[in-house]
Amino acid sequence: MDIIRQFYMKSVFGGDQEFAVANATPKFIDELRDANDFDDGGLALWLMRSEAQDGDDIQVVKSVAPDGDGWYTVDINDMGNELTVHVFMVDNKIADFVK
Repeated sequence: MDIIRQFYMKSVFGGDQEFAVANATPKFIDELRDANDFDDGGLALWLMRSEAQDGDDIQVVKSVAPDGDGWYTVDINDMGNELTVHVFMVDNKIADFVK
């Protein structure tokens, strides 16, 4: 569960793409790269956030709880917007998510 919290704080909120690559499955990284419409080769990590572009400066993982079968419920506060994301882990790496 700690890797999910770190992934959000360092990569999804912090923009550290190297940390994301090191802590996600290659297939998931390819999906995030393919979802990026910009021609920069970056990861579409914003997909794991709320739609907020403006708001307060709070970006925090409030809780991470196991759901079973590799799924975890992640409650975040993204710029004042409360959001629940379901994250799937394989071999201690992030493999998928559903909002």
